[in-house]
Amino acid sequence: MPTLHISRKPIYWITFISLQISCLIICLEIMARLTAPHTALPPMSFGADYRRFEVQIARLDTYSQEYGTIDCIFIGSSLVEKGIQPAIFSQQYQNAFGESVNCFNMGLGSITMSTIGAIVPALINRYNPKIIIVGTQARAYNEDYLLTITNNPTHQAEHDLPTNFWVQHQAGNHNWQGVLWDHLYLYRFYLTFGAAFGAGYGGTTLQQEIHITEDGYQDLIGNNTDVTIAVNRNTPQDRDIGLLNFFADYSISENDLNAIYDLGHIDSTEIIIIEMPIHTSYTDFFIDGLDGYQTFINTLTEATQTTKIPLWRTTPFFNRTIPDEFWFDRYHLNEDGSPILTAWIANQVIHAIKNGKLPALHTLEPKT
Repeated sequence: MPTLHISRKPIYWITFISLQISCLIICLEIMARLTAPHTALPPMSFGADYRRFEVQIARLDTYSQEYGTIDCIFIGSSLVEKGIQPAIFSQQYQNAFGESVNCFNMGLGSITMSTIGAIVPALINRYNPKIIIVGTQARAYNEDYLLTITNNPTHQAEHDLPTNFWVQHQAGNHNWQGVLWDHLYLYRFYLTFGAAFGAGYGGTTLQQEIHITEDGYQDLIGNNTDVTIAVNRNTPQDRDIGLLNFFADYSISENDLNAIYDLGHIDSTEIIIIEMPIHTSYTDFFIDGLDGYQTFINTLTEATQTTKIPLWRTTPFFNRTIPDEFWFDRYHLNEDGSPILTAWIANQVIHAIKNGKLPALHTLEPKT
């Protein structure tokens, strides 16, 4: 009876090729890890459609590696990004206590409160800051309207950020996709260049990504809107049209309000909410004017009192102290206004520490 002979050469070749591919992938991964800290390439992606967030995380990682610890993080929309200077805050703190602190500005475009509530736990688990200062304003609580604006993928990307696998993984809701994006540099480089020319970049150019600001702050120069001219609903200035539409039927989204209650459950890091300053003319965007804005403040106050989160009001103090020329528009401070706000926040923190309402941000030496 003839013997059946089975050639094993194809199996050997498949095994050999598989080993070669595996070795190549491992070598590329090693190269990616060695290259990443020193490359001028754009920061690596971790699968988020909101590229601006990925860029800020890359900056924060670099800052953390450079200085060792992160003592405080400022987070909020562009009002925070353009309005709070960590370097000035740190200098004020050092003047008061003789100790330096490391602070970072995590301002993110038009981010809403619901997204902030999802990001904060991830920032706490990853960087362990002693305090997170959340800058907020009425625009951050109308997520439902922002999602109705067509042809703006950034708003949708910001809205989807809390469900991103990497963000969920950092916040403690571990998943295998988040683990891959956190550890496989080669895959993250692939995601970066795969999205380089897609809508996922959310308007962030390669040039912006390569330019890294150490502490996250980027200033606004000059004046975009003449705030001395009152808001006119019939013939508005160009910069006023969007906000007139936004506040025409203003309501607070439930998801955004619930984020405050979620922050109230955090006990590992001090949380403070700051009402970001607005020009006096800003309330004219509301149909009910100042009464409409006061309704928002009353709702915010009730939520923070329920959760025991300190709410620091900036109005009417800033309306009396910041000149019109220090405003970029009716709700953004320019390069001359942001130092005033930053110094005020620093003084509030310093006063709270000295009065025992906040723990010190620097590491206290043990008593001998």
